[in-house]
Amino acid sequence: MPTDVTELRKRISALQFRGDPSAADLAHELVSAVEASAGETSLAAADALDLLASCYLSRGDGPRAIRFFTQALRVGKAAGEDHALLAVRTSFLAFAHLLRGDAEPAVEEATRALGLREGAPAAAQAKVAGNAAA
Repeated sequence: MPTDVTELRKRISALQFRGDPSAADLAHELVSAVEASAGETSLAAADALDLLASCYLSRGDGPRAIRFFTQALRVGKAAGEDHALLAVRTSFLAFAHLLRGDAEPAVEEATRALGLREGAPAAAQAKVAGNAAA
């Protein structure tokens, strides 16, 4: 990845950590930059979409978080992402549904995430289990 994309990621993470709502705007720029350099169906694009979704999740915007986690999962699957990362992303999608108050889709996604975590490293399994428990 070019340095400017790496720096953009760092700025987004810092803004998100501080709870700054402008992190999502910057994350949209990141998605556009990554898609232009690495392609729309790449692991880098899936990762950028995931960061965008997490910005919305941290703002409490469940509908947008769901939209972008779903897109990140679609792109990640198409790019051949490993099951551990797909499991973690799916668990965050479940959490976003829960935030929105949609219990049934939250349970469905949490169950899917738990199924995907088989064989994943312990850290990924713990993250999935924690999100599923929520």
